Amino acid sequence: MLPAIGKQKLYPPLGLTVIHAQEGQAPAGRVPLQWKLITNLPVRSKSQAFEKIDWYAMRWKIETFQKILKSGCRAEDLRLRTADRLSNLIAIYCILSWRIFWVSMLHRTDPGTAPTDAFTDVEIAVLDRPATEAGGCYGRRRIARHAAHLPVHP
Repeated sequence: MLPAIGKQKLYPPLGLTVIHAQEGQAPAGRVPLQWKLITNLPVRSKSQAFEKIDWYAMRWKIETFQKILKSGCRAEDLRLRTADRLSNLIAIYCILSWRIFWVSMLHRTDPGTAPTDAFTDVEIAVLDRPATEAGGCYGRRRIARHAAHLPVHP
C-alpha cells in the first residue's frame, strides 16, 4: 500500500496481508461469520494466520474489559492529585473490572452462575454499597448481582 500522494517521500510503502476467515461450524439457523482482516504483520503460514485471527477474536474481550473499567468504574472521572494515588486506584479498578468480566464470562457459559462463584460474601457486600459510601464505582447498582448479565461479544 502506498502512502497518500503528498506523503510518498515521507513514508515508505506498507506491505499488507489480507486474511479471510470463515466460521467452520456456525450455530443452527445462523450464517457463518466471515472476517477479512488486514495486517502489516508477517503471515507466512497457516499457523501464523490462525494466530492473527485469535488475536483479533480477543478484541471483544478487551473492549468489554475496557468498558467495565471506563464506564462502570468511571476510571476517567478520577480526580486524584498524585500519580501514585492514581496508579494505586487504577490497579484496584483493574482487578475489580477483571473480576466483573470473569463473572460475566462464567455466566455466558453457564447462565446459572451466581455472583458467589466469583466473589466472596465480603466482596459482594462491599460492592453492593451505594456509590456515596464506596467511592463511586458502578453508581448505586448492585454490581455483583448484575455483573453476570453484562453483554460479552464472541
